[in-house]
Amino acid sequence: MTAPAETIIKDSFSRSESRKSSDPLESRPTETGGATWIATRNLVIAPDAAGQSGVAVSNAGAFSGKVALPAEGDLITIEAEVRAVPSAGGTNWVAIGLGDLPREGEFSWSKGLFLLVMNTGQFQCFANFQAGGAGPTIAIKNGNTLDFDATGMTKVKIEYDRRSHVLCLWVNEIAVVKGYPFKENQFLPDTSFAGFSGFKQTPMTQTVRNFSVTVK
Repeated sequence: MTAPAETIIKDSFSRSESRKSSDPLESRPTETGGATWIATRNLVIAPDAAGQSGVAVSNAGAFSGKVALPAEGDLITIEAEVRAVPSAGGTNWVAIGLGDLPREGEFSWSKGLFLLVMNTGQFQCFANFQAGGAGPTIAIKNGNTLDFDATGMTKVKIEYDRRSHVLCLWVNEIAVVKGYPFKENQFLPDTSFAGFSGFKQTPMTQTVRNFSVTVK
């Protein structure tokens, strides 16, 4: 039997002739992999003051950017650099995740799982086993991010095996979950879409960089 081809989807959110600063991410093609972004209308291309590519929100509403994944392939790896900057003080978060069909205004990964990093430096991972994005959720892991920099980006990574139903997580390149068995917890996440999400971010403050998904 021939092994399925590897799918690699990447986007650094760089600017080009067809993708300029403040342009919406919605319906834009990814830089690599031939995917198309399904994004809330407030997600825009936004380089930082030093010219580093990334995305931000144009208002403080909930946001998400997702790409469809192929049905073939067992191992899904999602990576990005994220930063949460609350729009009105307090705490909030930015996440990467897996889930079902995107819904406008949803940020908690319906029938899927997500790994978030808060502006306080805490990370948390949840599975959300109800359609529509509203709980209940399964708490998988939480802790404090090592080498956390509130003014910089945090690297996050999800690895999920569709065949074995096992989850692994990394935060700032440190393994924080080395084999969570979903099958034993009577819930299997939907793996139709991957991407990032959050809410109440400071407008036009860069929140995500260097997103990638590999399926093999």
